[in-house]
Amino acid sequence: MSTNFAPQHGKFVKRCTSRLLRSLCCVPLIGMRHILSDRSAAQTGRNPIHVNSVNLDPNNYNKQDNVSGFSGVPRNMTGLGELMKRGGYSTHFFGKWDCGMATMEHTPRGRGYDTSMHYFHHMEDYYQNWFQNSNGNTKFFEGCSAAAGGDIWLRDLWIANATYEGPFIEGTNKSDACSVGVYDLCGIPDYAPGGHCAPYPGFPEAAAAPEGCTYVDDTFSQGVIDVIKAHDPSSDEKLFIFWAPHAIHSPLQVPGKYYAQFAHIPDYRRRRYHAMVAMVDDKVGEIVTALQLHRNLRKF
Repeated sequence: MSTNFAPQHGKFVKRCTSRLLRSLCCVPLIGMRHILSDRSAAQTGRNPIHVNSVNLDPNNYNKQDNVSGFSGVPRNMTGLGELMKRGGYSTHFFGKWDCGMATMEHTPRGRGYDTSMHYFHHMEDYYQNWFQNSNGNTKFFEGCSAAAGGDIWLRDLWIANATYEGPFIEGTNKSDACSVGVYDLCGIPDYAPGGHCAPYPGFPEAAAAPEGCTYVDDTFSQGVIDVIKAHDPSSDEKLFIFWAPHAIHSPLQVPGKYYAQFAHIPDYRRRRYHAMVAMVDDKVGEIVTALQLHRNLRKF
């Protein structure tokens, strides 16, 4: 493991990494035919095959099953946020949810989190929060498009707390200049010779993008840091934060300053992937530093 952050916090990273690897070894591989949701497993503490064996899009449902007939975690399963709340923790969720959205019981607040800042779907545009696959193969809300008289791309960014739950309007980039243009999922066929994954830059063009074009993982990590700063470590209430960065999921979009660090990598897809790893590494460092400064980091 070679990162910018790890050398400064080697012992901490080594302990975290070893625990993470042991936990990952418990997840079985049952074949590419089924795509299991690690998100559902993490939120329930259950083997993913017992929670969500086929990771379907959120508009899929079974009218005959009002408990587990929706995409995501079944309504009758207890979530990690609920358990931590019972244990006296202040609970907060940031990042990729992907555990259901059909009912309020499926949402982070419904699963025991006091606050959340998240998106619901498998993925989204890192700058514009769109989640429709722009190559047209996947259209999730054809009924909405028909009613609107044309294609619409819904933005997937949500915020919830004690006084408000709804779209996170303030967190979205409203200027078209913040867009990297349409993207493709860049799936496995696209990596083959002649694949159709377009070589977009992966970040807004510097000449056109106004100041304030925010990368969604910057929004999430800053939200985490704000909660840490607001928490009083001397209080009886304990703090629990579940942070699930969007990166390094597709689409391969990344701030230009990270992309520039890997100019030596000729393949633009691999270059973007390396840049996204470096970005996540920096975010981990920023959050751990915030914990240390506010004396919230407990030793293992």
